[in-house]
Amino acid sequence: MAVRKSKYLAGLWENTFVHDLLWYVPNRTNLPGIPESRYNHGLRPLKWRAPTWSWASIRSAVKYDHYTAFNEAIKIEKVNVEAVDGNTAGELVAASLVVSGEMAAVNIRRNCRIQLSSEDFESVGTKERLPASFSKDYDIWAKSDDQIDEGEEVYFLLAAKVFDNQTTGMRRDEVWFMVLRLVDRNTGSGNSDNCVYARIGLAKMEVTDEPLPDFLATFVHEDNVIII
Repeated sequence: MAVRKSKYLAGLWENTFVHDLLWYVPNRTNLPGIPESRYNHGLRPLKWRAPTWSWASIRSAVKYDHYTAFNEAIKIEKVNVEAVDGNTAGELVAASLVVSGEMAAVNIRRNCRIQLSSEDFESVGTKERLPASFSKDYDIWAKSDDQIDEGEEVYFLLAAKVFDNQTTGMRRDEVWFMVLRLVDRNTGSGNSDNCVYARIGLAKMEVTDEPLPDFLATFVHEDNVIII
């Protein structure tokens, strides 16, 4: 087997880093006759082992979609990975990611209807409900240090535009967002520059979704967004 000539950073390869950020935990159907899935939206491990942008930060198996092409929408400014023995493919003691890109605030709420996504999003800028497909990384509603409150303001970071996504068999073009919660605000800036966030999941919208153009118009460019 050929050795990949790229640095391994907390479970992601440096030369395909943005693509590797787009992992997700599929939503289970919980329907009769469907076997228990290996995908699990449980709590994060009690002991820190990886940054939230890495699949290694959760207990579940993860998935990547199959598509023809995608355009990156974020700029990777810096990846910081501190390993126990200097080997970034081994045990870590700290890690962070610094990016620049387009962000918008949304409110997240539980969705009580029976459908694949159990969360609803409303744009803070347009006040419209967003038909986003959301895959949370862990049980965001369970009591923990990572708990999300009903109606809390979280953030969509525009990550990529995906062309001809074939995973569902429907072959569609989509816009993908990393969904972030604010961990620490830089009170001196008044915007998201240098603020610290944690990833809570991945959201997708079809390019044909009616609210998408107005929603994208609310996005603001932010520099030096820190994700831990």
